[in-house]
Amino acid sequence: MIKPNIEQQNIINYFTQNNLRNRVLLVEAPPGTGKTFTAVATAMNYTYFNIKNNSQYNKKVLILTFSKNARAQIERQLDILSSDDVNWEKYIEITNFHSFFKKYVWVYSKYLGLKENLIIMSPRQREEILKKKFLAI
Repeated sequence: MIKPNIEQQNIINYFTQNNLRNRVLLVEAPPGTGKTFTAVATAMNYTYFNIKNNSQYNKKVLILTFSKNARAQIERQLDILSSDDVNWEKYIEITNFHSFFKKYVWVYSKYLGLKENLIIMSPRQREEILKKKFLAI
């Protein structure tokens, strides 16, 4: 089992100490310093804490990444650290920014006053469509 260093342990405990459960924490560090481990351990610690203290707990921790690769690394870390006593998919959502916003813009499109035929695509998809459109002329 991986042991956190002092800085990582402070981050892992941040949301369960001093009633800070509704705060946001941004951790910036160079590659290879354990950010992925720390993010997953923090989410798991927070979830364990809340399940233990509230049998009706039903909220999710959201871990947002910039890429699908980073998401896969976090999912692997969760598999390594997890045990079978908690259904982590129920309590931790891991996604990248594009997928997260795509999902919620569609869900709340009427509320936001957006058109029903709204199409959300990645820059790569947009580039391909524009190439087809302009090259077909």
